[in-house]
Amino acid sequence: MARKKLIRTYHDIEEGVREDTNFFFLENVLKARIALDIGTGLHDYDEEVNVYVAYLLMSLVTTDALIRAKPYISAYDGDVRKYLEEHPGARNEYRVYRENADYGLVAETVFSGQEHPGSYYERVLSERDESGRIALYYQLAASALSHLTCANTTLVHVLASIADNYGDVEKLLRKVSKDYFELIERLSDGSLYHMQLEAAGIAAKNDYDRRLDEFLKAYYEYTLNPTEEGRRQVMGLVEGLRALNKDFNFDERKLSR
Repeated sequence: MARKKLIRTYHDIEEGVREDTNFFFLENVLKARIALDIGTGLHDYDEEVNVYVAYLLMSLVTTDALIRAKPYISAYDGDVRKYLEEHPGARNEYRVYRENADYGLVAETVFSGQEHPGSYYERVLSERDESGRIALYYQLAASALSHLTCANTTLVHVLASIADNYGDVEKLLRKVSKDYFELIERLSDGSLYHMQLEAAGIAAKNDYDRRLDEFLKAYYEYTLNPTEEGRRQVMGLVEGLRALNKDFNFDERKLSR
């Protein structure tokens, strides 16, 4: 069976034409370079780095591969080393170091400042400078890949170039994310308040539905075996349901023995 080609295009409303999605990201990466005065050609393999970064950004809107939970993605070097000790080999080193580097780069640029105030990251890791760690992981990924293929493979040079010029790459992605893509829409306090109310309402409804199921089960068991303990259990559930829903009605005379 022939594999279906994944269509990754977008419709340009102003121009009225359909364009390749990667071209959209690449075009805006180039705009960001101009705005920051980090022209393509200042460093070796800048053009290839542009393409790499564009595909990285495109993956955020076309697939969940980058942000999907994986056992080897961690903010701690010890966790990464432990995984590689348990899964040795150059192929795993390349995959683990590169994916941790990509994940870290996106987290520090596209999603920077999006941590919840009470999250572990915000409380414990927010003061850490991850730049050196991410650059090192790109360098280690390049080294591992050179052992798997050859030192002159283009991707080896691209990963090494990102490592060597990480500061520029980081500024580039921050600029792209902020000025062009608006990938993260910041919520106003009012919007957040209403979202919290909505979430609380959903939680309350789920709690009510769960208690209602427990009540129906307990009442059915009481009708089969009407004991005093069963009656107390049913009445306890009735009181809980009334507290959650003032319209809940139950005739207590049904529990008379």
